[in-house]
Amino acid sequence: MNRIELAKLLKERCGGKIVIQPWGQPVAMFDRKMMGKDPMLLSKICNFMAEKIPEETEIIAGIGIGGIDFARGIAKRSGRKLIILEKDELGKLFIERDLKLGGKEIMLIDDTVCRGDKAILAKRIVENSYPGCKASDLSVVVSRGKVFENRLRESGIRVRALFDGEDLR
Repeated sequence: MNRIELAKLLKERCGGKIVIQPWGQPVAMFDRKMMGKDPMLLSKICNFMAEKIPEETEIIAGIGIGGIDFARGIAKRSGRKLIILEKDELGKLFIERDLKLGGKEIMLIDDTVCRGDKAILAKRIVENSYPGCKASDLSVVVSRGKVFENRLRESGIRVRALFDGEDLR
């Protein structure tokens, strides 16, 4: 399967239209949650994403619910260690303590990036919790805005998106 075929499959499985009231006009939508619910689709996406990981990356870090399944699949395919940044009951992002991560290159993984707040916070948490670590790459299935990619770049994060929102319209 090539990238164009994968985009078509994503549109079929995750795309659709929704009617927003009170206007009653159908609006195109993309349901990102469907990507992780289809094992075959998840596997194909992880294969593509695993191929794009820089050689120097030593650890794959899933960000929250959206990134966990993708991070798990990518870590398995690439043979790299997996860590997960999760949200607590109050919605705060955290990472396990007592991990031996000093000086490692970490790739952040999420399903989509919109504004980039979660990625910027994840980078800060990883680098502050484990001095010497670098979390300067974010791999996502879909980037929903070039404007925010500039914001991430200014925060020291390179975005590696399999698709941008326009690819899936």
